[in-house]
Amino acid sequence: MIKVTDMQGNEKFINCDLIEKIELIPETLVTLINGHNTIVSETPEELIESIQLFKKRCSSAQTIVSVDNK
Repeated sequence: MIKVTDMQGNEKFINCDLIEKIELIPETLVTLINGHNTIVSETPEELIESIQLFKKRCSSAQTIVSVDNK
């Protein structure tokens, strides 16, 4: 899950695995695989960075669990 901010300033969390596309129109429009759209204040680059950090943290957590289970 990544944190995004809607146009009213409310923070929300979305499942980054459900993102189909991110468009700049000029706002940032996030389209999920179920067809739902959300306009957010973050730039596409900020969203991509958030997704990369989230995936990296998940990968690190799995590595720690794997090593601990040996």
